Amino acid sequence: MIARRAPGVSLLEALITLGLVGMLLGLCGSLLVGYFRVLKFSAAKDNSWLAAQVGIQRSVGELRETVAVITPSSGGTSNELRFRKLDPGATDPDSSAWLPRPIPSPVPVAFDPYPPGLLLEVCYRSLGDGRLIREVGPAGSAPTSTESLCEGVSGFRCDSLADGSYLLVVSVQEEKLVRTLTSRALPEVP
Repeated sequence: MIARRAPGVSLLEALITLGLVGMLLGLCGSLLVGYFRVLKFSAAKDNSWLAAQVGIQRSVGELRETVAVITPSSGGTSNELRFRKLDPGATDPDSSAWLPRPIPSPVPVAFDPYPPGLLLEVCYRSLGDGRLIREVGPAGSAPTSTESLCEGVSGFRCDSLADGSYLLVVSVQEEKLVRTLTSRALPEVP
């Protein structure tokens, strides 16, 4: 008589099946973890690129409102952009001290339409740790506030061009690739 096997699976078959299913799930899990790491890294790169774009657009917008550019000098190149602009929140209680009444004709050569109390000094520069920063303070004084605009910046440069405009260049390091963002601005007030 031939022995009949009971229906179902043996313990050995069940253990082998569970082992194969476990290895398959482990492989799928490691692939998913790697995929999410790549997504997170690419999102961080995109964020640093977008932050650099925002930073350069902000500097260009403020440069258009400038009263005087300090750095770079005319026709020069610098790793920082320093300028003076009117403080939008400042009020001068004694405008008669700097604005003569009646206004003489012709206007004296030494006349300065921008009193120092109404000016801010703004500086954009890149730090060695990869941050693009904006420093602001009263004209001629040390900065009173520093703001980090973006990280991952490998360089910042400002060129003064012959036509009076300024070329701003921000370089962003992404692994082995350096992406460069360039913008040009012409101050409204010479």
